[in-house]
Amino acid sequence: MATQADIENIARTYLRDFPKFFQASFDVVGRTYELDHINIDSDSLWVAVYTSNSGAASVLAASQYSVDERNGILRLTGTYSSSTKVMVEGYYYEWVLPSDLEFYAKHAMEAHSH
Repeated sequence: MATQADIENIARTYLRDFPKFFQASFDVVGRTYELDHINIDSDSLWVAVYTSNSGAASVLAASQYSVDERNGILRLTGTYSSSTKVMVEGYYYEWVLPSDLEFYAKHAMEAHSH
């Protein structure tokens, strides 16, 4: 019998909706940034800030930013100087977020198993 993970993998394969890598960087101007991709996999996200003063990148903890996965928007919770650059790397999906696939796979299993 297929597991929920099997159903998710089969659906992802049929959709041909595999994760795609992206990188983005922004000069700090405000707190909100569009990542130019929707359906961001927040589990894969790497966010860092780079200041020319220190010459080193500092990786941000998940508590230092929030991500609107569905719309591809990053919002910083802290305040940074104008000499700071935000760097983001991660994966996105063209069609369906992993949480959406999980939701539908779970309901499919509930509907078809007794």
